[in-house]
Amino acid sequence: MKSLNYLNLFEDNNKILESNKALFIQVKKHKRIEERPLLDQIENGVFDRYSTYLEQQKNLSSITTVNDYKDYEDIMRNSYKNSKFFNIERKKIFDSLPNGRKTICPYCLLSDSSTLDHYFPETFYVEYIIFTPNLIPCCEKCNELKKTSIRRTIHFYFDEISQETYLNINIRVNSCIPVIYISLAPNTPNLIKNHFDQLQLIDRYKEKASDELTQILGMLKRACLANQYDECLEMFKYNIDYLKNTFGTNYWKACLLEAVLKSRKELLEAITYGTI
Repeated sequence: MKSLNYLNLFEDNNKILESNKALFIQVKKHKRIEERPLLDQIENGVFDRYSTYLEQQKNLSSITTVNDYKDYEDIMRNSYKNSKFFNIERKKIFDSLPNGRKTICPYCLLSDSSTLDHYFPETFYVEYIIFTPNLIPCCEKCNELKKTSIRRTIHFYFDEISQETYLNINIRVNSCIPVIYISLAPNTPNLIKNHFDQLQLIDRYKEKASDELTQILGMLKRACLANQYDECLEMFKYNIDYLKNTFGTNYWKACLLEAVLKSRKELLEAITYGTI
């Protein structure tokens, strides 16, 4: 997992704030005449909450809920869904995703990013519904699992994401049958543990890793028949370096390939005896 760089489009927090104020005002101007006074009523308060968000970007847990905007939830949700000005900003968010990670969900690194997650959920934080630093590309599955959780997942714009190894994947060959074991290291930071727990990542990785390992073993079997087993393993090493550089040290596919390298002798034996 690695940070996203959407906010790098702006020079500093002041630029982020001014851009989002301008977005709110544009959205308001193009509302129906009878709706504009409603947004006028909350404009200054919403802008103050924008400032709080940016000021507390290194202490996001301190951003508590307020009840001032609950009555405006419908009009804010409508702005998120239907405003052409917001849709322009939405496109910028997706366009800013790094090359090589344009479509993959940063939360799970499994599925396509097809929606935006409200990091602080819109049910409790109405004022942040169209605030772009609160909107992170993600897949439908992660969006569903995250639901209304608060501060149990990584904020991919503001959180520092450790590149120490904490995802452990091991392959043990039992009776010539490879079995995958996935866990988090004991020293894994609490936010990472919560992220994995909230999004059920261990179970989801086990399911995907099983399919991926089947394909890897098929490649190794063909390489073995062609007397190119060691060459195939060398190729895996290059793949690991590329994947970690692109997706982060704890990318599940890279960790799985490392597990294959660690168990290469046992896997070769199983291939030789035809059990896989």
